[in-house]
Amino acid sequence: LAPDDPTARLLGLTLWITQESVWSPGPHTPRTFSPVDVAAVAWFDDLEVRRLPRVALEAAGDAPLFVEGRLADLLLTVEDADGFNLSAELTVHDANRRLVFRQPVPIHTAKGAAPHRVTLPALPVGIYQAGLSVLAQTKPLSRTTLDLAVLGPPLADGRPPGGRLGVILREASRQGWLLNTGYLKELAVGYVKVPLRGDDWTTPAAATLDQPFDEFLDWLTRNRVTVVAELREPTFLGTPVDTRGRRPLIDVLGDEPSSWLPYVGYFLSRYADVVSGWQLGADGDTAAVWDDRLPGLLPGLRRRFGAFLFDPRLITTWSIEHQLSSARATGDQVCVRLPNTLAPDCIHEYWQSLPPDERGRYWAYVEPLPEGRYPATARAADYAFRLVAALRTGAGNVFVPQPWNQPAGFPCGGGPTEDFLILRTVAGLLGDARWVGAVRLDATATADIFDRGGSGVLVVRDESSPATPRMVSTYVGQAARVIDLHGNLLSAAGPGGLLEVPVSAEPLFVDGVQSWLMRVRGSVRLESDIIDTARGPQTRVLKFTNHAGAPVSGTLHLAVPRFWEVKPQFFPFHLQPGASFQGPLTIRVPANESAGDKLVQVRMALDTAHSPIFDIPLPVKLALPDVEVATAALTVDDTLVVRQRLTNRSPEMLSFDGFVLAPGRPRISRSIPNLSPGQTVTKEYYLPRAGELIGKALRVGLYQVRGNRHHSEMLLVH
Repeated sequence: LAPDDPTARLLGLTLWITQESVWSPGPHTPRTFSPVDVAAVAWFDDLEVRRLPRVALEAAGDAPLFVEGRLADLLLTVEDADGFNLSAELTVHDANRRLVFRQPVPIHTAKGAAPHRVTLPALPVGIYQAGLSVLAQTKPLSRTTLDLAVLGPPLADGRPPGGRLGVILREASRQGWLLNTGYLKELAVGYVKVPLRGDDWTTPAAATLDQPFDEFLDWLTRNRVTVVAELREPTFLGTPVDTRGRRPLIDVLGDEPSSWLPYVGYFLSRYADVVSGWQLGADGDTAAVWDDRLPGLLPGLRRRFGAFLFDPRLITTWSIEHQLSSARATGDQVCVRLPNTLAPDCIHEYWQSLPPDERGRYWAYVEPLPEGRYPATARAADYAFRLVAALRTGAGNVFVPQPWNQPAGFPCGGGPTEDFLILRTVAGLLGDARWVGAVRLDATATADIFDRGGSGVLVVRDESSPATPRMVSTYVGQAARVIDLHGNLLSAAGPGGLLEVPVSAEPLFVDGVQSWLMRVRGSVRLESDIIDTARGPQTRVLKFTNHAGAPVSGTLHLAVPRFWEVKPQFFPFHLQPGASFQGPLTIRVPANESAGDKLVQVRMALDTAHSPIFDIPLPVKLALPDVEVATAALTVDDTLVVRQRLTNRSPEMLSFDGFVLAPGRPRISRSIPNLSPGQTVTKEYYLPRAGELIGKALRVGLYQVRGNRHHSEMLLVH
């Protein structure tokens, strides 16, 4: 409670018992039950009155953001009339809640004293929480907090904003709009969406926004950030209304224009020179997905908006899990929601279902996982993967909710979240880059390639990697550097262009690579990556494309698994820009080779500066191309059950003899006769005394009856 007179020594408390119409005048939802009679008993009991000092905790700059290696100053105020028996302390904890700093804070008894400045020690990059606690003797009296971030060096290398990434801002207070500038200065985003508050539609007078909001828009314009306005549903006293007392936006815009155009027109005319596009509804609002009225309303809305704007750009929203037809994609831009229920690896596939259109017409809205439900490390990796996957789609722009919290008043001072660090890293490295392909670094580590004017960025991951990163040595060029999610510089390439990359399941960025070289490396492939177990020598074609802007020459050397044969092993090449290499070769696999995933290594040596040499892993699968075979083992009591499942994908009827060979055990066979095209059958093999087989390998296979198909694989018993 803030008393009108700070010198008052008495505090009066009053309790009103009233009808609902007094404290909630409306509007109300239809069929609301409102009793009139009130019978109640009220009393005051167990009151504890404390006189709290005035407490303030804020950063010395525009926002609680500090670049690593620079001074990090906090401004603290603890003001009390006499300070009797009071003490104050500043503490700083890291994201793992470990105490990293503690210092006492003086109590000011003079009104209006200057804030006390505290310079924090050098802290590593990360998210921290500062807390200012006030105690009466040893009893906690109050505590206010402020989240802050220590940032790595800028990654945009002086490039101005203008990338494809954008931030969707939340409604803010007068102070909050200007506070947003401090965060946006550190983000190399090219777009910002601002909400035009629904409550401001009620009357033309209420539509006048605060001066700080206009100053904020001016700041965005001066800093070359493109502004998109979200027209959200207004508050009206009419019906029908939703549970928040608001009419859906599409209902309002479907009314007679005279009922809403004066209010919307105020925004259109006032911000015509600032706002580049007008979005109908908020991101994530899926009401328009199911409403068939919107396509019919858009032509009329363009005409009405055109009275205030030279070229009105109307933006509609959609959600990727619903099929979008060309008839429904009627906005000048369509912002497509990518829900957090959709796995990042599936985003590209779902995006391909959108109707084909001009490049950049579709925008993406990335919905992060909710906070608090997942381990912090897993959620951070998922957030980065979603951003990368959205950029990979080729969406015109990619938007995310603002990754910081506005000050909520005492005791929470707001501040950045971990998403801010990740967004800053992705925006600085990939904001103005385009996805050009993928490359495999070794058997399991892969990387997406993004190009930015010839300089490349790799986004490296290995889903099969353990929690502890493993080192992968690869040639990337002399200017390359490794950067983690938070923007930490981990390592840089040596004079020879070799780089040790700590690969794990979390994404990692390798900046400054030679984009054309990674694309050449990523284009190396075999014409077919399935090796037929039923055939002898098989012909394949080794291919790759020269993505450099100049001719390249060099040699290729193939290495295959032991006892395999490949001819020829060496290929010289000389390619003009854009030309492709095709080298036919013959592979012979031993008859007793077990089926499954194998690896062919291609060593490429280029006749260029520094003579780079690197190994390119080519995964191949030794299998029957027209018969799917899957095996599994499980233990039932003390019996090992081996299940063998076959699906006939060929156009003819097939018959097989299946078998299992276990060390020290007799051969077990099963007949699989007359397997029709498309038919699936499962056979089981039973081995007693399962404990004796733990840690041993079984050979599970099959031979075609009256044919040359055969399949054999090793199954390790756990």
